Amino acid sequence: MNVGPTPPGTLPPLPRTATGWPTVVGVLCMVLGGLGLTGMMWNVLASSEQMTDPFGLRDWSERETRRLEDEPPMTSQPSEDIEIDWPDGKKTRVSFPKPEPVTIEVEEDPSPQQMEELVRLTNPYHGGSLGSVLLTALAALAKSLLVLGGFLLYRRRPAAKGFLLGTAMFLILESVVSQALMMHGILSFRGFGGKMGEEFFRGILLASQVGGLIFSLAGPVFLLIWFNRRKIVREVESWRTETIAH
Repeated sequence: MNVGPTPPGTLPPLPRTATGWPTVVGVLCMVLGGLGLTGMMWNVLASSEQMTDPFGLRDWSERETRRLEDEPPMTSQPSEDIEIDWPDGKKTRVSFPKPEPVTIEVEEDPSPQQMEELVRLTNPYHGGSLGSVLLTALAALAKSLLVLGGFLLYRRRPAAKGFLLGTAMFLILESVVSQALMMHGILSFRGFGGKMGEEFFRGILLASQVGGLIFSLAGPVFLLIWFNRRKIVREVESWRTETIAH
């Protein structure tokens, strides 16, 4: 008895080709988050007096400045007349004019107190004020979530999407607040710029802050756009199925 060919049943799904972006983006998030946490730790340490002036150069500079200010100014000695005897017996009296004191305008460097004020106004993470502490805590939370989200993404865990989207919102909030505080500080300080002019110097700092804001928002905006793409959403949801299957 001849039996016909067995009709094919439901074929198993073809294995998907693993994409490499979770590894690349995950490692990048972990590296950037780790560097951010390291920079914040250094900034906290740098707020102390010992770290800002470990070799005592500030005290030495202040002592030298006071010493130079206390020294009496140099005065020129009056010149004397000189008689010149010529071979024919004549004498000529030559009188040298008294030299005029030379005045040199020297642009004074900002004092240590002015430099500290500039750092305080343009670095919102520096110092022990309530605003600095809260901003530092927000930044630490954002960087920690970035490291954790990057690790979950590297392991292809579906929870990585939620962690990184939340991280992006925290990073945007941190960037906007910190840059706003820095711009307010730049507009508040006085006495800098020297020959360039105070307004020109302030304009340079403001332009650099605008560039810094754009650069700091690039990463969070990328995460928001990337994890809202349909293809990426479907792939992340497939990790949930694979996790349950395992």
